[in-house]
Amino acid sequence: MSLPRDHDPARAFDHASHTYDGLTALNPGHRAGLPLSARRLRLPDGGAGLHLPELGCGTRASTRALLRAAPGARITAVDTSAGMLCRALAKQWPARVRILHLTAEELSKGIARTFLAGNGGPTTTRERTQ
Repeated sequence: MSLPRDHDPARAFDHASHTYDGLTALNPGHRAGLPLSARRLRLPDGGAGLHLPELGCGTRASTRALLRAAPGARITAVDTSAGMLCRALAKQWPARVRILHLTAEELSKGIARTFLAGNGGPTTTRERTQ
């Protein structure tokens, strides 16, 4: 199997998405480390009332760990790889888990706009300069 040579991580993960879960299953440290990392967040009250962003969710093994560590939280899982998200969407998820096909930069712009709009601040560059 040849790998993409254009240095585009999303394309590389698209290319590897069909074998990703199988490969990570071969690494016991990968799957064991995810629940440990999620528990280390020490979210109060099982995450009740929280909305957790998950950047680079891939096929969502880390999402399962977050669901267990924060059963009361909403989770927005984001990845730039359509191939990985296609694999993730083929799995069953509770309604409190949402999947977005975005880059981290696109997500951060949306969060900033939402924060500013919700706090009475400017929501566009034009509003900031007026």
